[in-house]
Amino acid sequence: MSKNRAFAVNLFFSIILISLIIFSLITVIPLVITNQSIVGTSIEPFTVRTTNSELISLNDIDTPFILFFWASWCDPCRKLIPTLTKIGEKYREELLIVGINHGESINEINNYSAGKDIQFPLVYDEDSLFSSKFNIKSLPTLILVDKDKIIKKVSIGNPIFLRFDVDKLVEKNQDLSNEE
Repeated sequence: MSKNRAFAVNLFFSIILISLIIFSLITVIPLVITNQSIVGTSIEPFTVRTTNSELISLNDIDTPFILFFWASWCDPCRKLIPTLTKIGEKYREELLIVGINHGESINEINNYSAGKDIQFPLVYDEDSLFSSKFNIKSLPTLILVDKDKIIKKVSIGNPIFLRFDVDKLVEKNQDLSNEE
């Protein structure tokens, strides 16, 4: 291959790589910054209906809790469910996990969850109204809230330090905003 052709190929791939990096920075960083802006704020009272037709009211929750925004088509979400189930089992009386499905119908959620060991309530948000309230743009998103209803942490994706953060949230009710 001639030097000019090799240079052109290298330039082409360099431009593509730089474009991908710029695209990632433009799309991902604003999501993280936007979601982090709610850390430290209190959650307004809400009531949601689970797929089992039970009502969960924020006013009735007196423990820390996790809002887990997910969808059945989201592979990282599906992989996170067993971890959240184990965390829920460990802190059965001290923590509530609520799985808020993003944009799917109750039938889709029930079809996905049938026969699976999901040990926390699933809520359907078919019109994404609840997801919009928290500006959810990426899945999975976890919002960790202390017993005083203050948002302590927002994690997008599969958080590496989730178990550590939950331990701190439940056991010490500490500030989690500076980690990860």
